[in-house]
Amino acid sequence: MPTWGHKVLIPRPILELCSRNVLVMDYLHGEKLVDGIRKSYGSLAKKIGKTLEELENEQIEKIKTEGNLKSVKSEKYKINLIRFYMRLQDYIYNTFRLYYNISFGWIFQKIPYHWSELPLNLAEIIEILHHVHAHEIFINGTFNGDPHPGNILLLADGRLGLIDYGQVKDIFLETRLNYAKLIIALANDDKEQIVDIWRNKMEMRGKYGKPEVIYRIACFWNDRQTKDILGNMNIAQFLDWAQLQDPVISINDEYVLMGRVAVLLRGMGNAFGLNLRTSLYWKPYAEHLLKLHGEY
Repeated sequence: MPTWGHKVLIPRPILELCSRNVLVMDYLHGEKLVDGIRKSYGSLAKKIGKTLEELENEQIEKIKTEGNLKSVKSEKYKINLIRFYMRLQDYIYNTFRLYYNISFGWIFQKIPYHWSELPLNLAEIIEILHHVHAHEIFINGTFNGDPHPGNILLLADGRLGLIDYGQVKDIFLETRLNYAKLIIALANDDKEQIVDIWRNKMEMRGKYGKPEVIYRIACFWNDRQTKDILGNMNIAQFLDWAQLQDPVISINDEYVLMGRVAVLLRGMGNAFGLNLRTSLYWKPYAEHLLKLHGEY
């Protein structure tokens, strides 16, 4: 919170009201991210004369047929530009309304001011979530392993409310250092190093130890789910393929929830056509940790 309190709010436990079976926390007033997204898309659909369902189906079909996902950076810029022009237009129209109301408005009926509902910048939200969870993992060493959309609120002050910290995990320093090395290797797409860290540092073992399978599995869980990793398979088919190619014989549980966080955050963006690579967001935090401990 000292670093990211201006962007997110996490409810504080009220310890004197907590017991072994009951957790009492501050109540956050806001709407769920999913509801906010649907509301925002609903307003957009109405403006262009379509229903929300029609707009959703168009988006799904576009992702299916075109395949290429949008850049987070370009989408973030585009939405911010749209928001700027919408707000500028509001100021112009409301300035005319103001002049009218303080002149003719005293004689005739005053014109009410109007402020447009600005579209949600989902790309910016996804970026914030990546940074916050990277800070939790690499800087704090304690993180929430369940950041799905139902646990994210849109608050009235513009911040994100992060709730339901029911899968919090503390990570040993050695685990964080190993994971930081993996993230940097993934960001650099250093195949040999990725395989070495996965197999020897993180102790994730398959029956045959096939480098290609290890590389693609490490990328899927911790970085990306692009065509070069999944091929022409969907996620379920890919995981089945990997298990057939190199059956898992040993998993280090210390790393599982961090991979889950990466998949959940990426999945949220992919669902709305955004192309994401976890490692590119997490690399600066991984480098900071390694430099702090003289390993970079």
